Amino acid sequence: MGIAGPLWTNQHPVVSGWPIDVLNTRMGVYTGSYGQVFLQDSDTGIVRGAISLQDSNQESVQLSASPDGNIVLAGCNGWVFSLNPRTLEEKWKTRLPCNHEGITTVFYTPRGIYAAVWGYPYRLDMDDGSVKAFNDLSGLGHGEIRLALTADLECLAVGIQGTALCLDPMTLDTKWKQPLRRWDVVSVVGGQDVIYAGTSGYIYALRQEDGKKTAQNDLPMVGSYEARMALDDERPVLHVGARGYAIALRSSDLTLIYRKDLSPRSDDLTTVLDGFKVVYFSNNGRVYELDDMGAILSVSYLQSYDTQAASMSAYNLHGAYTLAVGLAGRSFGFDLGRSFEPMDQMELGFSRAWMPDITNITAWKHYNPALVPGTSLLRGVESETGKLVAMDLKSRQWHYMRTDGSVYVWAVAPQSGVVVRLLEEGTSPWQRWSPEAVEMEAVDGYCAGMMKVTDDGFKLLHKGHDAEMDCVELAQLAWPVSYGMMAEGELVLW
Repeated sequence: MGIAGPLWTNQHPVVSGWPIDVLNTRMGVYTGSYGQVFLQDSDTGIVRGAISLQDSNQESVQLSASPDGNIVLAGCNGWVFSLNPRTLEEKWKTRLPCNHEGITTVFYTPRGIYAAVWGYPYRLDMDDGSVKAFNDLSGLGHGEIRLALTADLECLAVGIQGTALCLDPMTLDTKWKQPLRRWDVVSVVGGQDVIYAGTSGYIYALRQEDGKKTAQNDLPMVGSYEARMALDDERPVLHVGARGYAIALRSSDLTLIYRKDLSPRSDDLTTVLDGFKVVYFSNNGRVYELDDMGAILSVSYLQSYDTQAASMSAYNLHGAYTLAVGLAGRSFGFDLGRSFEPMDQMELGFSRAWMPDITNITAWKHYNPALVPGTSLLRGVESETGKLVAMDLKSRQWHYMRTDGSVYVWAVAPQSGVVVRLLEEGTSPWQRWSPEAVEMEAVDGYCAGMMKVTDDGFKLLHKGHDAEMDCVELAQLAWPVSYGMMAEGELVLW
């Protein structure tokens, strides 16, 4: 179950010791380094495609992709490239207008494509890469920019030169900026109504509304070193990697849960990746798997290749959980053999989203939605397309809901979320579904309904029925207004 040894190893034709970024997706593992991008098979590591990025000047590469894997982006040396996910052929490329070189961040989100270089963040058109908005971040210099998006998709978090900012995701206008510490690189993570920022050995929780510091942890014994962060998908925990330490903080107030010395550690970068019931850290050429109390479960010793911290990316395809690792011009694949369980929609306690069985309304029973193929959690609206986005609970991958008149059943519980599943017309679940069944069989605190999804919108089928309207009121509590809410028999998208 652990990560003791890689399933495969691949040496890439790049300069020895050069940093390598990895991105694990349903299409395979993408690796980027030295102005090149490779596509590898997840199971074998065999290279299926490669491209040398034109005008990249053989610099470091950063990667990002859409949840469905149909958009793959590479940032390198002031350029952004959109690549065909299967062939890596160039679809478009954009020279960022500041006309400067350096570390080029790319970031795909449901609100759009973002890129940043030399102190300038940009929003790019998804179809052709043209610049739609930018911000010169006046007075903050020209350092490396880190980006994140808050859970409600309403704040683009920016970290640069000891400062955290919140930008409007569409216009990139500055909503607020918060000086933190000395001028240094700032890592940012978006949460529910909060932005976490880490710089020079300090971690801050900043209120999304106005940037006010609501909590702070100075990470004793860590010193003024770069901090990398990851939010736990299941528990209210912020994982931090810094100076060879693995650290867990409560996301509500940043109090310490544990601090683990990853000896023999180095003072260099420590990367971190959240997993299912585990968390991965990398430092000094090693990759560690820790449990929720900080105990080391397994270690992969890669220091014979290099003593850097590795980049890491995980993916779950039909229950097969794989971890890709990039280190010093090489990539490694690990077969972890786990399946995820569902995540709480509200992210207020990260309890599992146990629901009534929405495939059999006449025989309510509690079940784990992640065990039923095709069951998803509503997540939001993609701004560029207006399409409703859901997250498959088994694979935890995002996808669009079908807009061809398909009917979905939905169930909702307080402090959980709206779970949906495609319902095939004429099947037995379809025939036994009715608002009366909802009213007669509903478990206290749960309810459900049916909705039809088209290009014109999202309609509840039993509009006006008392039982379903009660469910609508419950849905308003369970599904944050920032994502939308069910009201007056319709799903109103904001």
